[in-house]
Amino acid sequence: MQDQAPSGHFRDERGFGLLMTLLLVMLVATIAGASARVASTEMEVVGNYRGLSRAFYSADGAAQAAVDSMVTIGRGLGRFPTDGELSSIAAPTVTGTSFTTHTVLHDGVQVIEPLQSGYYQGLNAYTMPFSIDVTAETTDWPLGRSSVGMGVLFDIIPIFQFAIFYHYDLEILPGPTMLLNGRVHSNHDIYLNTGNTLTIDSSLTTAGDVYHRRKDKSASQGNVEVRESSGVFASMNGLDSDDADWYEDALDRWNGNVRSAVHGIEPLNLTIADPTDPRSMIEKPLSADTTEMQASKMSHQADLTILNGIAVDGLGIPISTTDPITGDDAVRATVLFDPREQRDMLTIEVDMEKLGRSPAWPANGLIYVASDEPADLMPAWTSGCAGCWGPADWDGYAEPWTSTSTGFAVKVTNGSDLTAPLTVASDNPLYVRGDYNTVNKVGAALMADAITVLSNNWGRVGQPTADPDDDLAYSALSMSSRVAGNTQLNAAVMLGNTETQWGSYNGGVENVLRFVEKWSGKTLVYRGSIIDLWYAEQAIGAWKYGSPVYQAPGRDWAFDTDFLDVANLPPFTPHVYTVRVSDWRRE
Repeated sequence: MQDQAPSGHFRDERGFGLLMTLLLVMLVATIAGASARVASTEMEVVGNYRGLSRAFYSADGAAQAAVDSMVTIGRGLGRFPTDGELSSIAAPTVTGTSFTTHTVLHDGVQVIEPLQSGYYQGLNAYTMPFSIDVTAETTDWPLGRSSVGMGVLFDIIPIFQFAIFYHYDLEILPGPTMLLNGRVHSNHDIYLNTGNTLTIDSSLTTAGDVYHRRKDKSASQGNVEVRESSGVFASMNGLDSDDADWYEDALDRWNGNVRSAVHGIEPLNLTIADPTDPRSMIEKPLSADTTEMQASKMSHQADLTILNGIAVDGLGIPISTTDPITGDDAVRATVLFDPREQRDMLTIEVDMEKLGRSPAWPANGLIYVASDEPADLMPAWTSGCAGCWGPADWDGYAEPWTSTSTGFAVKVTNGSDLTAPLTVASDNPLYVRGDYNTVNKVGAALMADAITVLSNNWGRVGQPTADPDDDLAYSALSMSSRVAGNTQLNAAVMLGNTETQWGSYNGGVENVLRFVEKWSGKTLVYRGSIIDLWYAEQAIGAWKYGSPVYQAPGRDWAFDTDFLDVANLPPFTPHVYTVRVSDWRRE
């Protein structure tokens, strides 16, 4: 007979199980409710974060865009924009976001002083502080609001404060020992080599890489040394951007005085309408030029313009360049054979001594000289011969001539004592004969497609004709008869060169000022600033050393430290700019 549990005890167990089930259901429901509340809270937190992030990135992006717009306006104007001009900067359009605050304003006055920080510390610059404030709010879920404020220092640096500044690759390969005493910068790569010792007594910056070799060869050569920040000169000894530890080793070796792109150096752009086309600054005037392009071109700014041998003032009115004392013309036509270009150069010659005594001297210190195929704002041309074009004054020099066998050029002469600070600009090659700006030195600059230095002896030794200024006869002599004399040039130069190809060197910085004489045993003393911003478009003959072109001078070259005072800069000195963020805040 089986045992049976008391019926009451069985009912108690069922009741206990039911109670536990209810408790479990209540616990699960409580946990589920809590989880739902946590999930809801987390969703709110995530939503708020997303909303704030959207608003912040919109505000920060709009502030950065405002900086870019401010710089674009200033570059087009060639100066700092006014508050009224800055008011044209509108907030960007961002889907789901509105900008309740968007202001770009001056935050002080312009100062001219040495930069106190940054890679170009110590250079004098025109600095203007600006403030930018942006508040962004999202207009759909998730909602968010964020504000960004920026303090920005807009620095405009006169480019002639650099001893050497290249827009493209910078190459230096002197045979003799050479000392460079000013800042060196390139917007691309720098190649350093030497036959002896090359010493850079300043900082070196590049937006590209630095190499201890020639651009068209792989082996390093000579002793290249750069001063580090404490004043000690440290040699490259093969250390360059190809080194795996270049970033750290360069900083250690030169204490920050040598920096490349990996160290944060960016291109220094010009304050012109199109900074990607620096050569536009020396090009001829066109009626289609925008207001910004007119502000960028020297040809639109000059008070004395000589186009195809015809002199006009800043309003385009013909003026006389006749010397009131002797009756001679300060401007005349001549022809010079260039042994590097291997062609005759039809040349407008400007006699600075005579010009200084004439009523034509430019009041604003800028002369623009050019000849070429007609441009729509240039004086009319006359037919020189059947099938030829050229000013009537040139008919007897090179008939017939064509644009392929003859080039155009400018020659400045008798410029040892300039009347006042002066800049001469041309889109043609330029020749400067004899000492320039050596008496009562003033701020002076020469800007051209390419520049050739003719010594004090040019046309004066071994001259086969009675005319000491017969360039064509003298330049046609053999190189051994074109014997140079000691010469000094005190002027900033802005010019072009050819591009080095593998196995074909362009002559480097040491030959960027071109020569067409036998300079052996003679010295060119140069004080100025070398600015190479373009590849030459007209003077494109390849660099060649020796006969029939030239033998090199002794180079007594140095940066003109007078340019560190903005009061001593040449008229219409170009500028580059940097932007520094002095303050950034988020609310």
